[in-house]
Amino acid sequence: MVGALLTLVPLLALNSLALLQSSAQPATNQPLSPSVDIIDALLTFILQALLEGAFLIAPLWFAVFKPRRLARQHGLAVPELREGLSALGFRSFRLWQGIGALALGVLVIVVAGNLYALIAQALHITVQTNVDELLARANNAPWTTLAIIIGAVIVAPFCEEIFFRGYFFQGLRLRLSVWLAVVLSAVIFGLTHGDPGSLVLLVVIGLLLAIFRWRTRSLWPGMALHMVNNFLGALIIFQALHF
Repeated sequence: MVGALLTLVPLLALNSLALLQSSAQPATNQPLSPSVDIIDALLTFILQALLEGAFLIAPLWFAVFKPRRLARQHGLAVPELREGLSALGFRSFRLWQGIGALALGVLVIVVAGNLYALIAQALHITVQTNVDELLARANNAPWTTLAIIIGAVIVAPFCEEIFFRGYFFQGLRLRLSVWLAVVLSAVIFGLTHGDPGSLVLLVVIGLLLAIFRWRTRSLWPGMALHMVNNFLGALIIFQALHF
């Protein structure tokens, strides 16, 4: 819980400040010059990688490095690095189980997304998501938008799965029932994205990812589903990019 709080509290604070700042600043339609856009894209990707990398600190410390340190202090056999990584979920899984989980996950996400859109339309609710914001930015800053997409498809799933499903969910299971741990980890996962318009869908995805981590005992199927989900959103944005 200490590791989770030290990771999540600053992240939630940053997301809250970002939301307040974006709502206070008027939208600009001025396109960036190619050179400025490329520089902004590099800086954006580096910052995004650093923020996502913060998710790795607590899992690696508490699951990998701290046990080795304690073992040395007490004169015990030092566990191998692979043991800590295995505890986080870096372990093999049955291929058929992983393929089935991925197919089921994609189906549930597509159905949930369409159902969410239909309900919002029926209730005449305008839902603004991060995908919509990136679409609005695509024409004015295509390289920066592409950098954000690459980070979201490759970097974010890797780092977030290690923290949320390999570390946080597994830690909750030590004190709570499995299903309560699944729900709580999914809600926290949704909130930390700072995307109110997609919160319901993010919680649904978090539920799937936690269940897959529990049933397969591996991070890989959930990590693959996370990447596929983000890639499906990226496909919409790719169509609006013009370099």
